[in-house]
Amino acid sequence: MTVKAESLWDLLDKDLWSLELDFESSNRKQSKILISVFIVTRQRPEMCQEAIRLLHEKAKKPESIEYLLGLDEDDPTLEQMKDFAKESNIGNISITTFKRKPWTNFHEYSNELCYKAVGEWIFCYTDSKQMLSDHWDAVVNKTSKNSVISPVIENHRGHRVDRNGVRKNTYCYTPIIPKWWIEELGFFSDTPHSDTWIHKVAEDCRMLVMEENIKLYSRRKKDDRGDVEDKVAKRIYKQRSEHKGSLTKHRQKSEQRTVKKLHDILKRRRSKK
Repeated sequence: MTVKAESLWDLLDKDLWSLELDFESSNRKQSKILISVFIVTRQRPEMCQEAIRLLHEKAKKPESIEYLLGLDEDDPTLEQMKDFAKESNIGNISITTFKRKPWTNFHEYSNELCYKAVGEWIFCYTDSKQMLSDHWDAVVNKTSKNSVISPVIENHRGHRVDRNGVRKNTYCYTPIIPKWWIEELGFFSDTPHSDTWIHKVAEDCRMLVMEENIKLYSRRKKDDRGDVEDKVAKRIYKQRSEHKGSLTKHRQKSEQRTVKKLHDILKRRRSKK
């Protein structure tokens, strides 16, 4: 079926925001969903499917998790992913297709998928990650909803070791945010630097929780020079480097604006307790 939000088209460029919901699993049960996992993927069907299977297998209550997948409408592996969503025994998988976006608009994929989420928590996941921790969902569900959770990526170069020998994440690469973040701010991220932007904003608001009990492994392959081999990743990195300078001012202003708003939101939420 096709769903078009005509009210958005009056405000946003149709060429960038052409969105269609091509497939939704009939097994999606909103009343049971506690965690919404979204993954933006392109031409990595096997890797994406393995990422979802491990999330499902490692969960304590897999039936309480939904998977929101975002693919470009011209992705040659789209039908393969539709078949996986329809035929797997995981359930709760939906696929949203997009008109392909440049990296400068990459956060729009995430925002649109988050608008569809029904869970109390929203997990920004990637197809190159593998869940290592059993009952990871139980750890999420017991965390204060005034938090942004940062899982540990075991083999990621973005780790540092503090003076006590404890390994820390440098950035929140796969943030898990409470649903109210979307409802109150109106978006998941305001810049294409979504993960590091959220890290900065959450850290400034003292919301960031580096969760050692949720561990991930990154499957992103690199060649002998340390460069990412994946063609899709190479294209994204190239675009990101080209626009790095032009987006810096926007990002800084966005961080300041969002931190101020989050401080007010958190003050209000805490006063209700």
